[in-house]
Amino acid sequence: KEGLRYFDTVNVSNTTDLLNNLKNNTKIVLEPGTYDFSTVDMSRITNPAIVESYGEVDIQSISNVGIEAKDGADVLLCVDDAYSPVINFTYCSNITLRGVTVGHNVEPGYCSGSVVHINSGSGITIDKCKLFLAHLRYHNPDSYLLWTYGMLGSFMEEPIKRAVEEYSADTGDKKVSYMSLTEAKDESVGSRCHPGVLCHEKAAQDIADRINEILKEVRNA
Repeated sequence: KEGLRYFDTVNVSNTTDLLNNLKNNTKIVLEPGTYDFSTVDMSRITNPAIVESYGEVDIQSISNVGIEAKDGADVLLCVDDAYSPVINFTYCSNITLRGVTVGHNVEPGYCSGSVVHINSGSGITIDKCKLFLAHLRYHNPDSYLLWTYGMLGSFMEEPIKRAVEEYSADTGDKKVSYMSLTEAKDESVGSRCHPGVLCHEKAAQDIADRINEILKEVRNA
């Protein structure tokens, strides 16, 4: 059972304490507030599991860890860069994110960074997380929200789809949906194993086709 994994429970209220307490067999309870990984002073991070890689915070080689909002708390985990992942997990296992909003704290527009990036991990659970949809809806009250994912693999597809469906069911918001994109493989892979030109061209065409479908649905409603 999940509860038996945790030997210690720690309440935190800021990003530095969150990162310093991400250790094996630990449950982290987040007080209300914004936890911005872009503003972390790495000189104050004493946890060896937290590494700065290419200017991003990378959580490495931890297992049996829970990160969850305090009951009823409004918690946002974010970064201020539209091109960077919000949370990086590398060689981590049995990680649970629960009851938080995760996303990019940027102006409305284009965003290509991952929300939760898993590198060689297993047993990652996302439960009752809004993945920034509520925040996006607040700033874009009349827009259709289309969540796309898959260019770097489909490892997190089911949790993301479930989060989108839960958000829609909980809020009654019908102007939101999930769309799977074609994974970058072989000749469509670009620099540093990221999606290349061919993969982006394919994604752009598929998204354009889906937008046209959405516009037809709106006109016929």
